Amino acid sequence: MKWQCVEYARRWLLIRKGCMFGRVHAALDIWTEISIVQQVVGGKCFTLKKEPN
Repeated sequence: MKWQCVEYARRWLLIRKGCMFGRVHAALDIWTEISIVQQVVGGKCFTLKKEPN
């Protein structure tokens, strides 16, 4: 894999949705520590919808 889990999630969200999320130590932390993502252009915030696998 070209990127580790957190970097993959960041790049996917940026490319697909134009948004970013805050710092986390591991991918698992995205589900427990991140509730808002922010649009890069415009700065609008959105609630992160969490879907179980």
